[in-house]
Amino acid sequence: MNQAIDKKLAFQLFSQMEEQLPHPAYELELNFYQLVREGNLSALQKMDSEFAEIDHEKRGKLSNNPLRNLRYHLIVTISMITRFCMEGGLDSETAYTLSDLYIQKADLTNDYNQLKTLHKEVTFDFANRMQQLQKKNAYSKLIVLTINYIQEHLQEPLTVPKIAAYLKHNETYIAKQFKKETQFTILQYILIKKMEVAKRMLLYSDYSCADIANFLSYTSQSYFIQVFKKQVGMTPLEYRNTFFRKQFVT
Repeated sequence: MNQAIDKKLAFQLFSQMEEQLPHPAYELELNFYQLVREGNLSALQKMDSEFAEIDHEKRGKLSNNPLRNLRYHLIVTISMITRFCMEGGLDSETAYTLSDLYIQKADLTNDYNQLKTLHKEVTFDFANRMQQLQKKNAYSKLIVLTINYIQEHLQEPLTVPKIAAYLKHNETYIAKQFKKETQFTILQYILIKKMEVAKRMLLYSDYSCADIANFLSYTSQSYFIQVFKKQVGMTPLEYRNTFFRKQFVT
């Protein structure tokens, strides 16, 4: 343990509580990166300004200089967006090259407002590319709406009747069409998406299995562990111990 760092950490945590400047909630951060990965432009445009616009006063202090602090946060954001989009299917050469170009641009930008504008540019450039990537496997409007509903309600208990009722369509027809276009049943797709979220939470946060199970509306921690092991081939704890943040090590 580094005592000097521990002392600074304790002081910084206390200061943030006193000034009411905590880091953004993990769920909000995860949602932002997930929306970019999905190419969900409309949701990104509506998103809370805490992530739709980057603001040094709403983020952790990486530098006492506001401009430098904003630049550092932008570089972190670019790196995270790059990782998420690669996981979503963007080819690594394109993703890394885009990341390099935008980080170089951020490094040369010495105006606070221009850095905020660059944050939006990066966000929507990657999101647009992900949207175009998804259009290569274009689905009908009904299935797109079904997928969007699932992605926006993963924290809730999801059933075919509930989705059909929301979309005002016959559940048998939706189920049949979904399977035809995606090669998955609706319940299989929901499970896949919930496991993707669970794996990211295990990789990028310190949330317990109970927290993740509750976040994804599983009936119990034990059931979540059972489902995760069946789908991934290891328990959540084994997955975390094996892969936790290792993708950031180069």
